[in-house]
Amino acid sequence: MTTGTATFDRPFRRGPTGGLAETTSLADAISAVIVDLIDTDEGELPMEPSFGTRVRRRRYEPNDELLVAELRDSLRTAIARWEPRARLKDVEITAEGKTTWLEVLYTVIDTGKVERARAPWSSSVAP
Repeated sequence: MTTGTATFDRPFRRGPTGGLAETTSLADAISAVIVDLIDTDEGELPMEPSFGTRVRRRRYEPNDELLVAELRDSLRTAIARWEPRARLKDVEITAEGKTTWLEVLYTVIDTGKVERARAPWSSSVAP
């Protein structure tokens, strides 16, 4: 078990000490990759056309079980390929005030701990 593992923040940025190689927790690093997958359409990156998901294409579809099932399938495939440190547990669409969120629950394989990645989401019908 590799508890306490740290990795580099993405995107790289200057930290309080002036360095570019800031580190973060394993769960935060995995969440950053999952949010990158959500925010990138399949085929968007010329050098890695299989990176990403079909999630952004579905932002304005009705929020129903069919949509959640499709998002879950797209994310499960992408996470299995691009984020081997995690396993998808569930996908939820939640609302807080006027903001709707796509929440991805995943298990960190090394620790077995369930974590959550959140990305802003738009949908024609609030949950």
